[in-house]
Amino acid sequence: SVSFSVDDKLAIAQKLDELGIDYIEGGWPGSNPKDKDFFARAEAELRLKHAKLTAFGATRFARHTELLGDSHGQPGLAGARWTDEHGCWHR
Repeated sequence: SVSFSVDDKLAIAQKLDELGIDYIEGGWPGSNPKDKDFFARAEAELRLKHAKLTAFGATRFARHTELLGDSHGQPGLAGARWTDEHGCWHR
């Protein structure tokens, strides 16, 4: 497996944008501090001209009937919005 630093992930995201990639999945901000830091820094440091930055995340545990009542899905909701075009969360 590969584990990139936050600086690496920022540089890769910028290059993917320059290559014309539409969506860049930057990790799961609710799963670890590094991904949370990546999204915080990406908002301030990246200058994306084409790509939309997306976050991986779970919608809910199967036993829960609503996302808003499920703490498992909450990190993905913070500062995110929904895009109907491709059905993914993005900042």
